[in-house]
Amino acid sequence: MKKPAVTIKPHLPWVFFTAYFTNQIGSALIMLFLSAFLTDFMGMTPENMVTSLTVARFGDLIVALFAGAIVQKTNMRFGQFRSWLLIIVPVVQVSCFTLFLNPPLGAQAQVVLVAVTYFFASAPMNIFIVVHNSLMVKISGPSMPNRLAITSRLFQGIQIATIVASIITLRLVRFFDPGMIKGFPIVCAIFGLVAIGGQILMFVTTKDYDKYDPNLKHKEGSTQNVSLMQMFGQTLKNLQLWIVLLADTVRQAGSFVLISMLGYYFIYHVGDFVKTSDGLMIQSICSCIGAFFIGPRLAKILGKKRACITSGAAAAVAYLILSFVGRQGWYYYIACTSFAALSLSLMGAVGIQLYLDAGEYQLFKTGKDNRPYVMSLQMVPMKIGMMLSAPIVAQILRFSGYAQPVGAPPTMSDPDHMVFLIGILCAALNAAYFIILSAFKITEEKSKEYAAANQARMAELAEAQKSK
Repeated sequence: MKKPAVTIKPHLPWVFFTAYFTNQIGSALIMLFLSAFLTDFMGMTPENMVTSLTVARFGDLIVALFAGAIVQKTNMRFGQFRSWLLIIVPVVQVSCFTLFLNPPLGAQAQVVLVAVTYFFASAPMNIFIVVHNSLMVKISGPSMPNRLAITSRLFQGIQIATIVASIITLRLVRFFDPGMIKGFPIVCAIFGLVAIGGQILMFVTTKDYDKYDPNLKHKEGSTQNVSLMQMFGQTLKNLQLWIVLLADTVRQAGSFVLISMLGYYFIYHVGDFVKTSDGLMIQSICSCIGAFFIGPRLAKILGKKRACITSGAAAAVAYLILSFVGRQGWYYYIACTSFAALSLSLMGAVGIQLYLDAGEYQLFKTGKDNRPYVMSLQMVPMKIGMMLSAPIVAQILRFSGYAQPVGAPPTMSDPDHMVFLIGILCAALNAAYFIILSAFKITEEKSKEYAAANQARMAELAEAQKSK
């Protein structure tokens, strides 16, 4: 039997590639180097760092719970979804710039500044994700090949951007300031302009798919016809969504622990912070190879659920090996994390689609189009994972003998133990991910059935609306 072909315009997946490439560049400093910057450059104690980031991430989590509802209930002049592209990224990038300014403040004022600026650098991204996912659904329709084409390209954009960022970021920071502190905000401003440019391109090229409709609220089947009570009540009953949320939460916690600890590994185990760039570059190349040549192909063969389970299991094995060999040299450490990154390319190719399957299932069962809200909940595990990672990072530092002597650079007495803790924790969390996800019951056949039936229902409602 001939496999269904991709039917959307060829340039559209590349628009998503560009949007996520530029956004990843704009997020590079805050995603890759924030923890090390706050403690080793800004001078915050691990406890104060945990306090400020946890407070901000709790607020971020609250926004994540309502981001889908906010977008689903708005209808601005440039379209229900596209309008947000002109708002979100400028707010995020100004906040990122402010976060890295490092003004001379006392300890308590630092905690407040970091909490506030980090909140505004992170919380609006919940809406960013809802908007992009909703545009993907509008553009791709019910076609699984179309959806996979877009999610694969956007994942590839993230991986290519991570390679670029890993090569140039710290070197640019040092170029603008040998002491590095003043170089962070300069690079942040440059990267911010790149991020904004990518969203302007997305705004322009998706115009035909999301135009302002003054009658949107009154149309049958519109997402705006779902009341808040229905939105939350029906979603709370969606067991398949809960399985994905729980699995993703433990996986995300491991991901953010690994990202946050990378700078500390190169500072205290390797002795050269700038070498972080080399490690990130190798990891990113492996992720990129997976994103282009392995993830999309295997995801088509295995199906969404099995691809994610395989991905999590392989990553767990890689991190377990890391816990024992990573202390022997940075190339062992990076080899293990790179294999994990290669494995996770299967999961990256699937992207939002398990959440979308849960949303299609909910629409099929209830007749209420709640998909933007259901997909927005993809951000909840990320936010909870980020919240959990901050105290975990602080405990790893404590158990590894991290200290900040007055008037002297920070030190770590047992970096080998730090490596063991990183590996064993990430292995356990990825193992928990694939075990939990094995309970997900929506098969490939069922997901296609739900999507096709929902598309037919929406078309019938639109025809009925025209005939009135």
